[in-house]
Amino acid sequence: MSALKDYFSEDYLDSVAATLDGTRLRCPDALRDLKPDLAELELKDRVNAIADRIVEFAELDFPELMSELLVLLPEEKAFEDTHTLGQRHIFEGFGAWPLCSIVERHGLAHWEHSFSAMHRLTKAFSAEFAIRPFLLEDTERAITCLTPLVLDRSEHVRRWVSEGTRPRLPWGKSVPALKDYRSEVLALLESLKFDPSEYVRRSISNHLNDLTREDPELVKSTLERWQQDGVDERLIRHALRGLVKSGDPGALTILGFGAVDVEVRSFALDAEVIRVGDQVEIHADFVVDGPAVVDYVVEFPGAVRVSTKVFKWKHVEAGEHQVKKKHSFKPISTRRYYEGSGRFSLQINGEIVGVASFELKV
Repeated sequence: MSALKDYFSEDYLDSVAATLDGTRLRCPDALRDLKPDLAELELKDRVNAIADRIVEFAELDFPELMSELLVLLPEEKAFEDTHTLGQRHIFEGFGAWPLCSIVERHGLAHWEHSFSAMHRLTKAFSAEFAIRPFLLEDTERAITCLTPLVLDRSEHVRRWVSEGTRPRLPWGKSVPALKDYRSEVLALLESLKFDPSEYVRRSISNHLNDLTREDPELVKSTLERWQQDGVDERLIRHALRGLVKSGDPGALTILGFGAVDVEVRSFALDAEVIRVGDQVEIHADFVVDGPAVVDYVVEFPGAVRVSTKVFKWKHVEAGEHQVKKKHSFKPISTRRYYEGSGRFSLQINGEIVGVASFELKV
């Protein structure tokens, strides 16, 4: 599978340049001239370079530039996650990202035009990154601009309201001032909590999951109230996933997993010595007297200290259970393995109830 950065390829530049050839913008040749630089640029650097090249050579002010670009967008997207050029409009999906980047990097002096552009662009891609500088510059004003959009007819716009204001938006600029406007942002989510679109509700879940890392009690009290209001249980469950993995008792109670009596008959690995590239099978035999969330925790040996990660396993009802699970030690880009002693732990409703040790060989 090719890297996402390869979407913004020489073919993409040719397609964008050809699309802009029929406009007032004087940047098609400048875009083609960017080709030799692509190889050394990573994903966001490519996006930003394309955006900056359009602005630099367009010879139009920001409002005129966006007016020219927005008419080139497709009417409205049905959201699809595909990176294949040629199967869609050039300015749909990831292809519209450089246009969003133009607003993000060059639109701060033009709030009204920028919000109008983001309202349109978020239907083609997502303006979640583009709005972050506006939230940074004037958080209250940006939230005020977003407030009426909770009633927008487009699910893409309604999702943008939630996604753009996430406390910890992946790839997005940090906005520390959002901490001072939690009640205002939560009011936006309140207006969207019964949204008919799963796409919007999933964004709300991710937003609240972000917030659990900063104010878990606020999230739990909010979701308890929402649960009484009849909010979709999937939204609540997904929003609490981080707290559930960490064994938070309040989060578990909200989801119906209270304190249980546990009898662990056995918890073991099928190998005590594991080599990088191997997989190990975990076996657990236990009895619980009520519904339970079963996870396992791995303590990986490190260069200086162990690193710990919780892995989801399954939900079970009251009764006897014999379960097994394979865990891979195959090399992955997000983890470096070190030789040494580690251990697996069985976690039930947030409590460690069994431990099995291993030696990792590199």
